[in-house]
Amino acid sequence: MDQALKFQDVVADELPGGVSFALPGGTLTAVITSRQDENDQLVRLVLGLSKPDAGSVSLLGADLAGVSKKALNDLRKQVAVVYPSGGLVSNLKVWENLVLPLE
Repeated sequence: MDQALKFQDVVADELPGGVSFALPGGTLTAVITSRQDENDQLVRLVLGLSKPDAGSVSLLGADLAGVSKKALNDLRKQVAVVYPSGGLVSNLKVWENLVLPLE
């Protein structure tokens, strides 16, 4: 089965050195970190919002360091990130949920 996500010797600010793992496609996977800042760094790397200091991150077969902005946006549309603290507040409209962290 193809690899949906692959970290190869990734070094970044909040991560312990040399993180490597591969997740197969078509599966539901939970990644648990010891600190919130490690979790945030992983999400930023997976979504291409930040680049690793060393190593490579591949998402759905594409090396994120070498894709165009359009290709990166297309990849992001195929990925979901769910935080354990929950999602939307049920009594708010979608727009209100989106701006809630800003308030």
